[in-house]
Amino acid sequence: MINRKCGNGRIVSRERPVCPRFVHNFQAGTVLAQKILLDPDFQTLLTDTLTANDTPANVSTLVNYFNANPGATGYTFPAWVVYGACSRGLTAKCYSSPSQFDPTPSTQVDIPPLFPCLPGPPPGQPAGTECDLTFANTTDLKYTFGRVGYNLELQATLSPSGPSQFGVTSLLVFGYIYDYYQWNPVFSWADQAFSDVQAGFGTLGAGGQVFKTQVNLSGTPVNVNFTFQ
Repeated sequence: MINRKCGNGRIVSRERPVCPRFVHNFQAGTVLAQKILLDPDFQTLLTDTLTANDTPANVSTLVNYFNANPGATGYTFPAWVVYGACSRGLTAKCYSSPSQFDPTPSTQVDIPPLFPCLPGPPPGQPAGTECDLTFANTTDLKYTFGRVGYNLELQATLSPSGPSQFGVTSLLVFGYIYDYYQWNPVFSWADQAFSDVQAGFGTLGAGGQVFKTQVNLSGTPVNVNFTFQ
């Protein structure tokens, strides 16, 4: 985990604190947490993860289970780590996905990665890829958070909906999203100016103090229309 962040919006140390960090936590079930769960960009993370796990092996597991248990109403898979399409190296989808992140060194301001991925099994994940999400469709989330990181798992329950087709009837999210108060000097002139204020924390009063916001989403059900087939 990133320990501290200061200095023109860049991470300058992973090992030693260079300025204090304050953490603000929001619990699951709050208005903010519910707004995030309903956000279309956030739900893209969930459908990306379901798509990646809609494999012949998992469909075969479902077929075999319901054939052996004709009275069963649902099958619940073990939890899957949530990854956006871009974190899985699906480059064809990256430029239109809210999980898009340009890994070109000249465009990065968070080196080392500000939002590192959780350990997990995504195929083709390039080194240094971040697990991040950009809120673009919900105005207040866009301006409050912008780009965030996530440490999430989801657990899906599916039921037969047709021949070799299984609909998601229950989806539980576990984990949280998080964001650091930071400025990106490449983004705009205003970000460049305010990153200088942040770099001066400790000499300019309270201006520029570093803090992290974390929104807990654990154990929350989400409605997503998705079919394994």
